[in-house]
Amino acid sequence: MRNKFNFLHDKEIYNANLIDSFPKICYNDRQFDQTGSRKSAGDFPSGTFAGRPKQGKVSRMQKERNRIHAVKDLCEEFRKYNQIDPVLYERFDVKRGLRNQDGTGVMAGLTQICNVHGYVLNEGEREAVEGELYYRGYNIRDLTGNCQAEGRFGYEEVIYLLMFGVLPTKEQLAMINRVMAHFMYLPESFFEDMMLKAPSPNIMNKLARSVLALYSYDEDADEISLETEISRALQVQAKMHNLMVKAYQIKRRCYDNETM
Repeated sequence: MRNKFNFLHDKEIYNANLIDSFPKICYNDRQFDQTGSRKSAGDFPSGTFAGRPKQGKVSRMQKERNRIHAVKDLCEEFRKYNQIDPVLYERFDVKRGLRNQDGTGVMAGLTQICNVHGYVLNEGEREAVEGELYYRGYNIRDLTGNCQAEGRFGYEEVIYLLMFGVLPTKEQLAMINRVMAHFMYLPESFFEDMMLKAPSPNIMNKLARSVLALYSYDEDADEISLETEISRALQVQAKMHNLMVKAYQIKRRCYDNETM
């Protein structure tokens, strides 16, 4: 009858054989030869860390060094088999990073929503200029300037412009304000479960994670009709400023040692 000791012994032999398939990386604290006999620390060749000292446990510092060496060796293995000759990019006209050889951008699609203008071509050379951002043909400076001059918020107006293509009338603005006010609240326990329990010092990172987490609270998450997509977009945009404030408050509390 196989006893518990034999089972564990066979399991260790299996682990040892698995490790032997990586000849340059031996970081297990045990190792067996082909007969299943355990080797002592002195049986290992220099430069390996597979043997555990006969007395005491491996220190935390030693384990960290072992981990660092393991990652370095794995990186070397990765580099050996994951390099592409740069000449091939030119031969097959591959646009690396969606950029042409002169650094200009590659046209990957058409949009009427926004446009970023950051450079001009001067005698075939790319020359940087002061950046310009356009939403639906409107310069962002004009949009923000008008809101500041008239002392009003422009968030809902710009959302309407981006989604529907035109600036809203007074009636349309009042309607979308009501819709977004209804959608602005976060789901119950979302703040505690999805934000406070997993803080981040990077507010943009926290925003991205929070938006992804909203999927779990969407009862129609896989529905892709136009009505559902419009409703979902408005819900996300309505919650965004709420998420921004809470992400900032969490950063203050958890990383800046200040009150929320």
